[in-house]
Amino acid sequence: MRGFLAEWLPSAIFVAIVGYYVCRSLLRSAGTLADAPKVPEPPRLAWSSEHSVIDDPGHFGYRVFTDEFDEEVAAHALLTPLEHMRIQTVLRQQFAEQRIEAPARTLSILMMPHLPHGQVTVTLLLDNSGSLKGNGQRLLFTLVEIIGRALDRNDVAFEILGFTSSGWKGGRSRTRWLDEGRPEMPGRLCDLRHIVYKPFAASWTDARGDLAVLLHDPVLKENVDGEALVWAYRRLIERPEPRRILLFVSDGAPVDDSTLHSNAGWFLERHLRHVIEEIAGRRLVEIAGIGLGTGQHIRDYLDRAAIIGDWADLRRDRMVEIAGLFEPDRIEST
Repeated sequence: MRGFLAEWLPSAIFVAIVGYYVCRSLLRSAGTLADAPKVPEPPRLAWSSEHSVIDDPGHFGYRVFTDEFDEEVAAHALLTPLEHMRIQTVLRQQFAEQRIEAPARTLSILMMPHLPHGQVTVTLLLDNSGSLKGNGQRLLFTLVEIIGRALDRNDVAFEILGFTSSGWKGGRSRTRWLDEGRPEMPGRLCDLRHIVYKPFAASWTDARGDLAVLLHDPVLKENVDGEALVWAYRRLIERPEPRRILLFVSDGAPVDDSTLHSNAGWFLERHLRHVIEEIAGRRLVEIAGIGLGTGQHIRDYLDRAAIIGDWADLRRDRMVEIAGLFEPDRIEST
């Protein structure tokens, strides 16, 4: 037996090693496996009137391989009538009205001094990433219900937007990249899906049913936060109200595997930081954030932020903290 092992074991190990690298090579050729290029992050650039990451992202090193497959969709288009009925049944069974109504009433009262009639408009921008599945998506749904009711009772014009991707592993954008010979450092490499849950023109009563999409697992995929913020910002600055608030709700840093496997690991987060810095610096919109679950990262990006870690945080002291996100900035818009 020992002689047999001594004779065949080295050969078996050699075959296993060769097989590993052959399989790895085949997977890479198919575009299903890649290593993020090891590129040091250059210093972040400051935006100016001459150079804007919102209007000229290329100057800041941000590229999009193709936007042909990106889409903006109404939330209700993402559910069949049968799926909508199933989720409504889940809502009735799992979401106690009192768990939503009591904090919503509290938040509505706390917000009131900060939201004079006709002077404020709000966009809620929701991370719809796959990492939310399970408790995270239910917590997000409840939080949006609470904030939506509070804004509606204060007669504030608001919209609710979400962002994700329409597929996994880069979708059609990555397929095109592979067909074109896999050029290096291609930039953002996935198919964005921007979701409109409630446009400004829709009433809360008519739109709130579309929040059921937040509980539909297949919708939650990848998240490219920087471009979503630009999209929400551009919609918001069209509003006539003198105060505009962009409330960014997220559970983690931007992640799209296809993009990060084909570009530097810092590519998406660097863009997000540039976008936040410019939005804050332009002072046309006040930007604040809420981190969900372990989303303490939100405070790395925004000074004005609250954390909702779990259901226990939906209590009065956290409603005070959320209401504080709507207090006017001390610096006037320019």
